Amino acid sequence: MDRKRQLNKRFLDILSGSTDVERHKALFLEGLSLQDDPAACVSKIVESKHGLSAVQQAIRHDLSTRFMNGLGTNVINYLLRANDVGDILDTVLLHILSPPIFWNTFCEFEKGNLDENAESVFAQFLAYLLRMENTDTSCYRDRAKQPSIFNRLVGSDHPEVRAATNLIKEILSTASVTSALSTPEGPGGRHDNDFMNFRDISIVPTVNEIQCTKKAFYRHASLLDDPTAKETRIADYLDNTFRLLRADMLYQLKEELQPILTKDNKKKRQRGTVIEGLCVRRLQNIKDSDRMTALKDPRGSKFLSYQSLACLIADGQLLTLGTILRVEDLLVKKPPAVVFQICGEASFVKALPKLNTAKEVKLVQTNTAIYSFEPVFRVLQTMKIVPLAEEILFWENGIPIGSPSIIISKITILLARNPSMDIQPLLGTQTPIKLDQAQAVSLLTGLNQRVSLIQGPPGTGKSFIGALLAKALHDFFDQTILVVCYTNHALDQFLEDLLEIGIPGSSIARLGGRANSAVSQLSLKNQTKEKFLRSNAAWTIIDNLKERADFLRDVLETTFRGFLASDISFEDMLTYIEFEDTDYSDAFRVPESMDGMIRKLADWKLAVHRSLVDDIWKHGRDYDECQDELSRKFSESSVAVLKQKRIIGCTTTGAAKYTEDIRAASPGVLLVEEAGEILESHIITALGKNTTQMILIGDHKQLRPKVNNYELTVEKEEGYDLNRSLFERLHRIRPEISALIRELAYPGLTDAPKTQNRDNIRGIQSNVVFVDHNQDEDDEKRISDRGDGGSLTSKRNQFEVDMVMKIVHYLLQQGYRSENIVLLTPYLGQLSALRDAIKKDADALMNKLDSGELTRAGLLASPTPPAKSQKTRIRLATIGLCNAIHF
Repeated sequence: MDRKRQLNKRFLDILSGSTDVERHKALFLEGLSLQDDPAACVSKIVESKHGLSAVQQAIRHDLSTRFMNGLGTNVINYLLRANDVGDILDTVLLHILSPPIFWNTFCEFEKGNLDENAESVFAQFLAYLLRMENTDTSCYRDRAKQPSIFNRLVGSDHPEVRAATNLIKEILSTASVTSALSTPEGPGGRHDNDFMNFRDISIVPTVNEIQCTKKAFYRHASLLDDPTAKETRIADYLDNTFRLLRADMLYQLKEELQPILTKDNKKKRQRGTVIEGLCVRRLQNIKDSDRMTALKDPRGSKFLSYQSLACLIADGQLLTLGTILRVEDLLVKKPPAVVFQICGEASFVKALPKLNTAKEVKLVQTNTAIYSFEPVFRVLQTMKIVPLAEEILFWENGIPIGSPSIIISKITILLARNPSMDIQPLLGTQTPIKLDQAQAVSLLTGLNQRVSLIQGPPGTGKSFIGALLAKALHDFFDQTILVVCYTNHALDQFLEDLLEIGIPGSSIARLGGRANSAVSQLSLKNQTKEKFLRSNAAWTIIDNLKERADFLRDVLETTFRGFLASDISFEDMLTYIEFEDTDYSDAFRVPESMDGMIRKLADWKLAVHRSLVDDIWKHGRDYDECQDELSRKFSESSVAVLKQKRIIGCTTTGAAKYTEDIRAASPGVLLVEEAGEILESHIITALGKNTTQMILIGDHKQLRPKVNNYELTVEKEEGYDLNRSLFERLHRIRPEISALIRELAYPGLTDAPKTQNRDNIRGIQSNVVFVDHNQDEDDEKRISDRGDGGSLTSKRNQFEVDMVMKIVHYLLQQGYRSENIVLLTPYLGQLSALRDAIKKDADALMNKLDSGELTRAGLLASPTPPAKSQKTRIRLATIGLCNAIHF
């Protein structure tokens, strides 16, 4: 009799339910580990309604050392080979681990009870558990940090154990506790959202946090230079990156909420939409039949926009902050319904009881763009490793820059020998391409180094070199390339460059909206999708999630109805007293005074009420997690498309927003345009766990990244340096990364031929004119100009406004078109005054960041797409944004 065939039959019989696993647990596990295809085996287990329970029972039936070193180890080792089925494998492993009967015994690794093979499997299993996505891995992290386990892992001479241990050490290093935490100035305790572990901080602030006047905890940028803090450097880095970025967001939010916090409505006008009671002011005078049309109109689409930050004011007091979930079908109802999401347990349990009893509730929408911050915060809080950490965080003088896993020697050797050669034959471009010396060196640097910077001012061919690098990596490399830009405009321009240089559109996918017509076909939503077929195991997981979601929704609705009814019975109160207030439980003693008894009864009712709110929070949290998991499952069709592409393009915000889909596509190369203008946090969160090469293109000698809080800037010289980009930091501390491309920098800059021999400006004696006058400026007190040293006001000069308008009219009389005229000013106050002057006879076309500043100041309605107009358009911007104006 063929034993292997019998084991296979017994395994399948148990999955089908025709045989009970109870008497055949060992045979079931043997049959499992003898299956030909681990991925198919794991799928069969999940598909079967008996599979997961059978594995769960069988794996814990024998806890002997012999079983752990034998069949138990063999089963785990076999299952880990199915790592290409993602969450299907996680489902099986989590059933093995819950309850942790087998796991606790397997962890006797610390006692030396496991043989060499079992120790290797244990280390690999622990590393896998620590890297699981969308799962709380804190219990496994705590286990790995136990000295008895960690020291034994580190001391092993087994190559596979050492490899797994290196990964475990890297993951643990992101959550190390630093010495700063033990000092009085360290994190924690300032308010109800101040925690030692930044991963516990709610992204949306609490009211207590907004009202707190104590200085928040964050470190100086010099922490990366401290040689004594190497062990905690990664943890310190992630912690500080999160705290500084969040401090910048809070600065803008506190500024907006100042009139509410001080109850001084004269200080600044209310900027956001206000909803009082059931009266929605913006829809008040719109016919019922036109409500949906009004909401979908470009201007109406800004009304209560999705994920905008808002606050609730109850009986005149700031109650809580949260985000608006725009559901148009609910907004058009009479009365309209607004979905408001309270984030964080602390805020929720405080706000809900007060909302239920408040006489007057007001919702105020703010202009703080939390939707652009939130994805980055989420990724920082869930990062388990920092790819390329050796180059980014652990640089040391004398250590050479590492090379990528594959060197394209067919290009690099020939180009190094002859930098001026025509590279058309090498890259298969449509036209001949000859690079100058600096460009050739830049191309070689990008191909030969794990981390490289392509630096130079506008017009020196940085983006062109980036496109050539993408072309080379696409043609000679099999890894996926993630292209990230700061703006949608820059992203579209770079994708156009890739198409022009010969990369087929079928190899590219663009994430996010607002693509221009030239690259709109690359958008993921416009891609031709093959029919996506889910496995039976995937459908089983989806069905189980739906069933759990339905159950949680019913429980949540029942609990919430009970809360609204507020019918706390005498039995409820006695039960609470029995378990929570035992001083009164034995004889139900009554306080001596009636006042005391009334107060005590009120306290008991409030406590029972609080327990209902706690239940609502827990059920709501579980329901949200279930829905998030369902969303991830249904996005697998998009992931399947991304996996077929070689180049994925998105903005920095998009890289964080779509991080799970991007991770599933496993890009190995990160290529960043405009890197000098991008915050370091936005680039770090774009790094995937499989990223082995990073190319940054930009120029730190131009604009730094824009931040709200001047106190955190390089210019303030307080040492926090939030607006120092990763590009600039690496250039300063690792000059060898960009040493070979210095010829692109400013000292050797020469004029391109196309910039020479241009016509002189008509009607003016000189092409450059300086005007001096003695007319003083005044302050625009309605605008806080962050670009002017964090000033609480901005500057404005009406004399210069009048003079500029006369010059504009004169240029128009010389035959110039208004769309060829650009006005630049250093100050937002002057920008607003110029805009008002231009409005009389032309449209002012402003950069989004400038218009956003004026919107936050309440001097400009929410930006909307320009309507068709006969007026001419003059481009207007502050100097800090002039490079973002599109000509």
